[in-house]
Order: sequence, then C-alpha cells, then structure tokens
Amino acid sequence: MNAQEKRVSQSFRSVEGWADSHKDMIPPEAAGQLEVLRGVNERLAQYVIDQEHQVRLRVGGTALLQQLRQELRQNYLVPIAAMARSVVAITPELAVALRVPQVTADDAKVLASANAIANIGDAHKEVLVQHGLAANLVAELRAKAVSFQAAIDDRRQMTSRRVGATKAIKTELKTGRLVVQSLDIAITRVIRAQPALLAEWRNTKRVTIKPVHQAPAPAVTTTSPEQKAA
Repeated sequence: MNAQEKRVSQSFRSVEGWADSHKDMIPPEAAGQLEVLRGVNERLAQYVIDQEHQVRLRVGGTALLQQLRQELRQNYLVPIAAMARSVVAITPELAVALRVPQVTADDAKVLASANAIANIGDAHKEVLVQHGLAANLVAELRAKAVSFQAAIDDRRQMTSRRVGATKAIKTELKTGRLVVQSLDIAITRVIRAQPALLAEWRNTKRVTIKPVHQAPAPAVTTTSPEQKAA
C-alpha cells in the first residue's frame, strides 16, 4: 500500500470511528452503508498484512535462489563440466551442452544447463568416476536442480499473491470511497444545522494531503555601515 492509499484507508477508519462516537447522528438509511465500510476496513487491514508478508517472503525467496544458483554453478556445473571436457571425447554438440552459464544468466538458462550437464554425467558416468568424479555428484546435481526449480515456483507464487493483495486493496479503496460519499450525503443532511459538528465531520472524512517540506530560505548577509565605509 503506497502513501496515498494509506491516507485514504486512514480516512475510512476515521469515518468509522466518528460514526461510532455519534451513533445518534447516523440516519437509519445509512446504517447499511456503515456496515459495508466496517467490512472494507477489516478486509483492507488483512490485505495489507498479506501484501507485506508476501513482500518479505519474496525477499527471502530471492536470497535462497541466489544461494542455490551459486551452489549449482560452483559445486556441480563447473566441476562436472570441467571433468567431462578433460576425459570425454567432445563433439560440437557436447561442447555446447557443457557450457556453464554466466553468473548473471537467467533462471531458465541455469536449469537448462543443469539438466544438460546431468545428462552428460549420467551418459559418461563410468569414465568420469574412474577419473575421480564422486559417484553421487550427478545425482546431487539433479536434486539441487529440483530444489532450484521449487524455489523459482515458490517465488512466482509469492509474486502472484502479492499482486492479488495489491489488486484487492485497490478494489476495497474504490468501494470505500463510494460508501463514504453515500454516508456524507446522509450525515450532512442530518447535521447541516450544527456548524461545529458539520466541520468536525468534514475534517474526519477528509483525506489528508501529503505535507510539502519547503527548503530553508538562504541566509541573508547584512553589511554594517562601518563595513561599507571600510
């Protein structure tokens, strides 16, 4: 929720609070709209929690992906590819398959490389093991690639849930604005003859404006008569 949305949401809560404190000023026809506003405020609070939760989860998911990517390259792709290039007859096709992606390569390229190198490792496992490759290294590579894919899927789901919460917030804010407009019409009709209460209501439903901080004025240097004479 951005700053403007927070201010709008705060105005909704203020309206609900004002209505609870002035129940005798709420006309019967506005009671239903007030309940709708209560629902909007409850759902907004939950959506904001969901949105923030998914943002934090995604940060952790990104860190996990980076860790898994580094482990795949350094501990599996690089050593298996290097061993294969030294002991296996390299055809042009194998040469391409044994290329390890750059650190900045996207997730799809890293996964494709992991699968290709694992396939080569399985196809030439006997000779690779004879030359010192750990017998279970290719199996570990495949397991690590599965973990990497799962982490990618999890982060994608986190993003989808965050987008969903963001969309839901916008929908609730739109509903809330319409409800407050309806309440304003009904309540203003009841309290229009009470200037103080009317001013209080109008201030309550108002969405605060983001303050503008002006830069300090430049210092003015004055010159004394003595300095001028000098």
